[in-house]
Amino acid sequence: MDYTALFSGLTGTLLGGTITWLNTKYSLNMQFREQEKRTELNEVKQEYIALNAVDKELAYNLIQLRLIEEVMNNQSLNYMDLTETQQKLHLKTDKWDKHSDIIEVIDTTTTNFLPTLQSFYINVSLGIINEHFQLKTVKELIELGLTAKVLLEDYLDIHRKKFAQAKSHK
Repeated sequence: MDYTALFSGLTGTLLGGTITWLNTKYSLNMQFREQEKRTELNEVKQEYIALNAVDKELAYNLIQLRLIEEVMNNQSLNYMDLTETQQKLHLKTDKWDKHSDIIEVIDTTTTNFLPTLQSFYINVSLGIINEHFQLKTVKELIELGLTAKVLLEDYLDIHRKKFAQAKSHK
């Protein structure tokens, strides 16, 4: 038996297998890192879309609440029942309903806007369901909404930087 040929073949097989294994490992690690970056970018993008949508809806709701307050002040009303006045309430919660599941899992350790935002939307939802408002409640909702908007915009500034950074690492 020719041990030289056997040794030569075995060495070639081991060396070739080792090179293939190292190449495959390197390639798979690169693909994994790229996939992680894409996943992170997609998550940050979804958060950004959700935050912007809710921010715009919040601004719209604040305008509507100010209009309700103005009507109540002009008519010297402390209480407005929309079912009696045949008026339609123009407050919205559809963007919050659609995106709250994304927003509620965002890490908000830098700016904790979430409790204020949740409280605002809970109270707006109650107003929509009940179809009546007290002037005091409207004023409190406006204050709560303004606070939520400031906190949300502060977080959006942080998130824009995070989004830009994630895009640049793409």
